[in-house]
Amino acid sequence: MKSLAIIMAFCLIFAIMPQNKVYSYNNVLYVGGHGEGNYSSIQAAINAAPPGYTIFVYPGVYKENLYINKSISLIGENRETTIIDGCHKGFVVRINASNVTIKNFTIRNSGYSYASIYITSNGNCIVGNKIEFGNGISLYKSNNNVIEKNVFSTLNGKLSMHCNFYEIFKQQYNKWK
Repeated sequence: MKSLAIIMAFCLIFAIMPQNKVYSYNNVLYVGGHGEGNYSSIQAAINAAPPGYTIFVYPGVYKENLYINKSISLIGENRETTIIDGCHKGFVVRINASNVTIKNFTIRNSGYSYASIYITSNGNCIVGNKIEFGNGISLYKSNNNVIEKNVFSTLNGKLSMHCNFYEIFKQQYNKWK
């Protein structure tokens, strides 16, 4: 009887303790969907994600300036309908961690003289995005980054690189798209 009371007390303590839950399925967090565990902002999901996780973003306009400081994959459902809008304030996406992937987004409206994507780390992949109404991508003291199959349109600048090695493949530059 005494052991049953101890077990019940133990269960009660854990039931009332605050819990920081990270809802995920196969190391994937979701933004903008419906149901338990979906985040309403991309930055909230980035903050909650352990390194190595994927953050899948459903279509919508996300008015945010993102700061990525851990190795994650940020994947939009469709680059035409999954939009990160920086509202003309600063960098839209700032990457300060290595091995980050950003794929299938429209990234738009960086601040005046700020890059739409600013990278200060190594081994990142920026693939299949549409970058518009801003200052393109800037790489600073970063190496071994892949920038591939992006569409750049209506930009003040396109690519600014202060790095030793990078790969740029099949970019499309459009003044108006």
